[in-house]
Amino acid sequence: MSKAYPSNLTCAQYEFLSDLIPEPKPILPDSQLLNTLLLDLVFALVIASLLVKLKVLKLAWWLTLLPMLSE
Repeated sequence: MSKAYPSNLTCAQYEFLSDLIPEPKPILPDSQLLNTLLLDLVFALVIASLLVKLKVLKLAWWLTLLPMLSE
């Protein structure tokens, strides 16, 4: 065991626990990662545009009342 890292495992401890350690998940290929990022971007743009549309509709409703209030 190292003095700097007293929690290091010994070889025997590692061999005992190595079967319990899960295999690392594979990294996405570049094309699949790019497709995922593009899809996320499209969804974000759709949601943002819907939020803007709702705010514009809410604003448009108030703008229709302004001529009536000025009379």
